[in-house]
Amino acid sequence: MKKSYSVLNGLIDLLGVFMQHALFWGWVITTKLIFVLVGALFGWITGLFFGNTILGILADFDISGYSMWQIGAFLGFVGSFFGTTTNFNKDSSKNESVEQKKLRPQ
Repeated sequence: MKKSYSVLNGLIDLLGVFMQHALFWGWVITTKLIFVLVGALFGWITGLFFGNTILGILADFDISGYSMWQIGAFLGFVGSFFGTTTNFNKDSSKNESVEQKKLRPQ
C-alpha cells in the first residue's frame, strides 16, 4: 500500500509541475502576443505620419514589400524579449553601478 501511495504522490507532483509550466508558458505567449499587437498598432499610427520616410530608408537597405504595421509588429515581438529590471533596495549603495562604487570615496 505504501508503494502505490508514493507512486500516486509522484504522479500528483508531476501533474503540478506540468501545470506550473503550462501557466508560465501561457503567460509568456500572452505577453508576446500583446506586445505584437501593440507594436502593430503603433507601427500603423507611425506609418500615418512618417511611413514614406521610414519605408524609403528601409528600401535603401533593400528591405521592401512590408507595410508599417508589419514592421511595428516585428519590432514589438523583438522588443518583448527586452525588459527593464527595477531594484528596490533600501540601501542606496547597493543600487550603484560598479563604476559609481569605484569613484565613491571609501
